[in-house]
Amino acid sequence: MTMITLKRVNKVIQGVEFVLLTDANNNYYFTEANLENNLELGERSIRNFLAGKSPQALRCKGFLSGKSAKIEGYNKSVKIVDLVVAENFIEYKALGGNKQALLLLTTYASIGLRTWVATAFGETVTKVEVDYWNKLRDAGKVERRKFTDAIKAYATRHPEYGQPNYGKLTAIMYNIIKVFPGRDEMTDEQLKLLTKVENKLSYLLDIKDHSPEIALKMLVANYLEYTW
Repeated sequence: MTMITLKRVNKVIQGVEFVLLTDANNNYYFTEANLENNLELGERSIRNFLAGKSPQALRCKGFLSGKSAKIEGYNKSVKIVDLVVAENFIEYKALGGNKQALLLLTTYASIGLRTWVATAFGETVTKVEVDYWNKLRDAGKVERRKFTDAIKAYATRHPEYGQPNYGKLTAIMYNIIKVFPGRDEMTDEQLKLLTKVENKLSYLLDIKDHSPEIALKMLVANYLEYTW
């Protein structure tokens, strides 16, 4: 079998250099070793992840890690990781408390991993994503999408996720932003904040297909404050 040859760019996030690759058909990849090293994980961590039964691993059925490829200008071959695997692996590790994974996830979450990688090769964010994002940012036109509705839609798309614990998930959200509907009458400012947060979380679930837990972790990591 002929080994594919890929173009390479490096993208640095807070001093950490990620190796990004693309082929002639605009398929994108990480290198296995670089991604594992940057997340401070051992060798074969990605392959072990794929062999597991987490919800993130189940989304990667049919995908393999460790396929060999060449990089233009380099003599040695590398093991590559498809973006579907990379995105779910990063989410899985971020959910487990890996700080480097959470940092990487919050860096690309507003536009999605594929678009984030594509921009490194000169592509632009898709019009669909820009239009959706602009709608959410337009405070005069935004209608509140309840976090519970987004959770329900996510669980419907991902049967492996199981039955959501709506009470626990929304309680975490309210505790993060210090707004407690039902306990006190909400002020206009509190209602605006809740609308903003629920729409942001819904965007992460509806458009980026992140799990409710990952979306909440981003909120805890001040993701909303720095990217809205």
